[in-house]
Amino acid sequence: MARSGKSLRFEEAEFQDLLTLQFGDRRTFLALSLLYPGMDFRNEFHLDHIFPRSLFNHPNLEALGLDPADRESAITSCNRICNLQLLEGPINAAKRATLPASWIESRFPETSARESYRLRHDLGELPGELSQFRTFCAMRETRIADRFRELLGVPQTHL
Repeated sequence: MARSGKSLRFEEAEFQDLLTLQFGDRRTFLALSLLYPGMDFRNEFHLDHIFPRSLFNHPNLEALGLDPADRESAITSCNRICNLQLLEGPINAAKRATLPASWIESRFPETSARESYRLRHDLGELPGELSQFRTFCAMRETRIADRFRELLGVPQTHL
């Protein structure tokens, strides 16, 4: 790349843009496949919402006591990379609107399999309630940022 005058260096602003990738942006699938390698792409994969997108509606969010601005923020965050994972199509179809903790327990009955999956996908503790979404998303975004920094060689910034 250097010989052609192109750089593979990422500036901090470009790096931060990666953390705001959204569902519907074709780069999101590519970013997740780079972050979490080892998938057999001979199978059909979907971008899955870890917390189901169908739960992010105004009545559900209002029931949590969120003001209008926080409701809009949650709806936007639901589609960000911190709430997305790659799942095989049939698995995603079966998952439907299941909350993360329930899904992982039904998908991986053995504790060691659950732990392995959570570690491989930077999921941390998977919440069983929509009220825990913002905390989950913030923590997963930090783990994704760390993984991106390592993968792309972007140094840690100190504020």
